[in-house]
Amino acid sequence: SAAAGAVVIDPARWGQSVVREPALVGVLRDAVIAGVQIRLGYRDRGGRATERVVHPLGLVEKASRWYLVAGTDRGERTFRVDRVRDVAPTAEPANRPADFDLEAAWAGSRHRTETQRRRASATVHVGPERLPGLREQFGDDLVVIGPVGGDRVAVEIRRESHEILANELAGWGADLEVVAPTAVRARLAELGAELVRRYASGPGQGRPTAR
Repeated sequence: SAAAGAVVIDPARWGQSVVREPALVGVLRDAVIAGVQIRLGYRDRGGRATERVVHPLGLVEKASRWYLVAGTDRGERTFRVDRVRDVAPTAEPANRPADFDLEAAWAGSRHRTETQRRRASATVHVGPERLPGLREQFGDDLVVIGPVGGDRVAVEIRRESHEILANELAGWGADLEVVAPTAVRARLAELGAELVRRYASGPGQGRPTAR
């Protein structure tokens, strides 16, 4: 009792609420334990609804988000539980490979996802005093290249697209300089011009630009 009252675990970051466990996690967990196939109603990232029979192999929680690792006709796949519309257990036994390792399967899935997320990159020059803040924002998507002239450090930052990179870096203002690629620099220039038009004339006088 004393030990239980000595520690509180709060998984939410500052400014965020705790994400509750999706209701279907319990049903999926039961199917994994029972070793039965399930009929899965799912909506993918593009909003397309599908239904399929899969072999549930394990559940993973990452950053308060749940994922189902399952065997399908096209091999192992990972499904986001918050995109699952419905689950119906069947009476058919699930095919679980004898050498299946959930941790290894998740590591492979995570690597594929991270690779896809890091398709676009930007080279940025920044003062070393700003590195801790950038690391907090971008995590492993930031890699230090090395020192450059003027007591600055070159870093590479990766994201899904050049537009996302520009939007996230814009908040740093003049604290950093994007030296490449041109696409990110051009988008930053557009954002700067939009902000000047919006705020230079006083409240209510700026007009948003059509995009």
